[in-house]
Amino acid sequence: MKRAHLGMMTLLALVLGACGNGQTKDAGAEQSQVTQAATTAAPTTETTTTVAPKPDNKELYAKVFEDIRTVKELGADVAGKLNVRLEYWAANSLNKQKDSLQYLFYDINDDGVDELFIGHTANGKPFTVVAYYLDGKTPKILHQSYVAEAGGARSAFSFFKGGLLYTVEFLSGTGNGDAKVFKLEPKGAGLTLVNALKFEKMQFKLEDLGLKQEDTIDLTKMDWKEFK
Repeated sequence: MKRAHLGMMTLLALVLGACGNGQTKDAGAEQSQVTQAATTAAPTTETTTTVAPKPDNKELYAKVFEDIRTVKELGADVAGKLNVRLEYWAANSLNKQKDSLQYLFYDINDDGVDELFIGHTANGKPFTVVAYYLDGKTPKILHQSYVAEAGGARSAFSFFKGGLLYTVEFLSGTGNGDAKVFKLEPKGAGLTLVNALKFEKMQFKLEDLGLKQEDTIDLTKMDWKEFK
């Protein structure tokens, strides 16, 4: 709150002007006027700042929660029935673990907007199956984890400090595939490819992509909620 002592300069000018005009006053009366000028209550103005409430994450990602309920009910065969398309095997994984589904809101790139992570319990810890971000107010997929029960396709991902998304896609039969690093740009600006490589027989290191193990963001330690 700010207090503005308005009119003080005007009062002082009047006092000085009176002296300049040669007006003679009793010392006690003059002192009384000065004291009154200094202690007169001045008008008070209050400056208030209106802070817009942070949008509710469940409202922002309402279409995703609707999709997950659809997957729980119908299984993996949900092509054309979702607001945000899921890979068949990712949907299959969510449906198979529908009784242990969990979700997490977490700001991966520190831009003030939370991303959404959907997963299930695996070996006593949350395992992320799919991650979403907001493009404006529209949820979009960051990446999906899945293990195809036919064909051997595998997909996995994790996050690193600085808003980095690390993805690996390969075939289990050969161990050959692609590893990529993306940066999640602020405020829904999308993903920018930072680094990529092709590998054989899973022969590569994080350092080959400019990543360090110690910079991994461990989502399993975050505050996951049960999906209801």
